[in-house]
Amino acid sequence: MNDSTIRLSADTSALTDSLSKIAEEMTAMKDAVFSSAAAMGANLDASAKKAEATNAAIHGLDESVKTVTDSIEAQTKTVIDLGAKQSYEQYG
Repeated sequence: MNDSTIRLSADTSALTDSLSKIAEEMTAMKDAVFSSAAAMGANLDASAKKAEATNAAIHGLDESVKTVTDSIEAQTKTVIDLGAKQSYEQYG
């Protein structure tokens, strides 16, 4: 083998080693990105479930408030009706 063939072989070997290291680093980075994406997906899923639970709780409160409001309105109507009846009976 002559000197230029030896140098070319050494350069090719060094280049192959460098490319292998770069490929390993890229694989590690890809794995890290996939892991981060999976974690973000899990966090988004948990956030969505919390939002759904909060929405259900708010809806439940709305229903409770409506029930109380309806009851107050019914009681108010009863008091007004009784007052009107008493007033009619008293003043004719």
